Amino acid sequence: MGFPVVASNYERFSCGSYFLPRRWLTKLYEWIDHPLSQLLKADPSSAFQSDIGGLFPVHVAASTDSMVPIITLLTNYPGCAGLRDAMGRTFLHVAVKKRHVRVVQFVCLRWRHSFKSMLNIQDNKGNTALHLAIMEGDVDIFRCLMRNKYVHINLQNKDGKTPMDLAHGKVQSGFYFGLTAHRRILEMLTLANALPANRRRDQLNEYYPCLSEKEESQKITDFAQIVGIGSVLVATATFAAAFTMPGGVLSPDDAEKSSPGSAPPPAGTPVFARRFAFDGFVISNTLAFICSTLATFSLVYCGVAAVHIRRRIKLVSFSLALLLCAARSFCAAFAFALYLLLAKVEMGTAIAACVMTSLALLDGAWFVMASFHDTTAVLSRRAPTTLLRLGTGFLVNILYLFWPYLVIFGLLATRNILPGDYLP
Repeated sequence: MGFPVVASNYERFSCGSYFLPRRWLTKLYEWIDHPLSQLLKADPSSAFQSDIGGLFPVHVAASTDSMVPIITLLTNYPGCAGLRDAMGRTFLHVAVKKRHVRVVQFVCLRWRHSFKSMLNIQDNKGNTALHLAIMEGDVDIFRCLMRNKYVHINLQNKDGKTPMDLAHGKVQSGFYFGLTAHRRILEMLTLANALPANRRRDQLNEYYPCLSEKEESQKITDFAQIVGIGSVLVATATFAAAFTMPGGVLSPDDAEKSSPGSAPPPAGTPVFARRFAFDGFVISNTLAFICSTLATFSLVYCGVAAVHIRRRIKLVSFSLALLLCAARSFCAAFAFALYLLLAKVEMGTAIAACVMTSLALLDGAWFVMASFHDTTAVLSRRAPTTLLRLGTGFLVNILYLFWPYLVIFGLLATRNILPGDYLP
């Protein structure tokens, strides 16, 4: 005898689709008297009856992201997986079109071996689920499909387009954010060695979007105005920090009070000179000033209409990379300065301040995590060249984000090599 369950709460039982065997799940749904289980028990043929629009029950379940009916239908009647609606779509096509990632995860990851025969079914237009995922620009669904090695990545639809062709066509030319969905999809296909259809080079412009110089010029001008403010602020702050050293400098009276037997330091010498954290502050602040100044100069050229548009696009990317490096270097200088001022009196507070400052790197962590997820999605298609490209690409992204810290701590490491009277 089952117990009553509110209909809106049935979906909580679908979480077992990632952990429990299929038969256990169907027995559970029968035990709680799920309405679909009762209907199928009374009339099993209803699982294969379509409505007036050509949709079968499994299509309706996929369109509403209802996992319990999908699990019940596909477990008891595996033939439902290959049913097509009036447009030739399987339930996987419908789930991708509706952007229901749970259904796609269930098919491609949890039960990937059971439904491998229907992953590459093409609809009436020749599109597979992978084609539709690219058209919709859903990165999460695309990653699920890419993780399944049974998904073919070079099939052509009836327009003669492979997934690579669709991805190229969706990526907008010119200056755009590098982590847009379509750019990430194109990068994953490239790493997986996906192939475009055979095209004549003189016809490529018919398939790929052209660059609109007027639109790009306006975007670059707006970008230069906004980012230029940030680069000038960082340059100003680092310039001021160079003349307001943490802890101050020695006055003439302080220099005269130096210990006897040693040469007095000249007036104006920083109080914390020759310390490790002070050297780190100077190097970080100098690097931040250099990067922000170069970014400012690059942005000046970005706003000049006489410069070729493609050169301006490259300068925009260059200036943005320099500004990010300047900001990260400035954060390091801030942490070194706090440590210098607090270490002798409150070591715990000094360490806590440095740790809290590191939270400013979370923007870089977001880039790293996105790159990591996209990279691992292609690992199922193992090949020596693919693995080498994946590892190299991930390492390049890490270096792109955090190279200022390699420079800072690399120069600090020379303290143990070069002669000098250093303090801890």
